[in-house]
Amino acid sequence: MKEKAILLAILLYITFILMFTWYWSFNYHKYTHFKGDESFYFVKILVFSNYLFLIVAKYIIRFKGILALIWLPLLNVLLSVLAGLVLFLSLNIGGTTVGMIKLYGVLFALISILSAWPILKKMSVAV
Repeated sequence: MKEKAILLAILLYITFILMFTWYWSFNYHKYTHFKGDESFYFVKILVFSNYLFLIVAKYIIRFKGILALIWLPLLNVLLSVLAGLVLFLSLNIGGTTVGMIKLYGVLFALISILSAWPILKKMSVAV
């Protein structure tokens, strides 16, 4: 039962991140007024949603590792930025704001799930 709840939480989280990424990439100008704020606000919302996802996962599986809950979203931001930078430089992609937001959102969702997966898998088996 807990494995189904964890899988549902992961699917809902990925759906939220991807839907929000799509929405934000076309509507950021309604909420930001200075250049660079679109990325800053986007990252803040993604990190906040990542904390919510990990808190929900913590209560589903009774996870006791509070350090992982604190550091994992910040590590996800760093890894997503580095992965996005490597992709932009290696593929020689033009850096429009819409493209950067979409790429970063997808990378953040993938890295968030990949980084949380070992913890969720180990704890769901132990419970």
